[in-house]
Amino acid sequence: MHARRILVLRLSSLGDVILCSSFLRSLREQFPGAAVDFVVRQDLEPIAAMLPGVDRVVAVGRKAGLTDLLRLSGELSAGDYAHVFDLHQSVRSRLLTSRMR
Repeated sequence: MHARRILVLRLSSLGDVILCSSFLRSLREQFPGAAVDFVVRQDLEPIAAMLPGVDRVVAVGRKAGLTDLLRLSGELSAGDYAHVFDLHQSVRSRLLTSRMR
């Protein structure tokens, strides 16, 4: 199966983001030609950028308000993602993916 773009969201702590590395590696094996965008909290961006299989990191400010999240949601919905994996399942991550359903 060929996926052009994949979106992965994990907005929480450092340990949780690092634990996503095996999932990201599996995605790369399953979809070798896909671009993987990883949405994380802004302070975790440098770590997320070093994880295997991540092509682009999208940072969300720790104190991002509703307006910020809706703006980013619009940007992400224009991304034409073949797959979206919300590994956080929080109100914030659901809001970010709400326009993709």
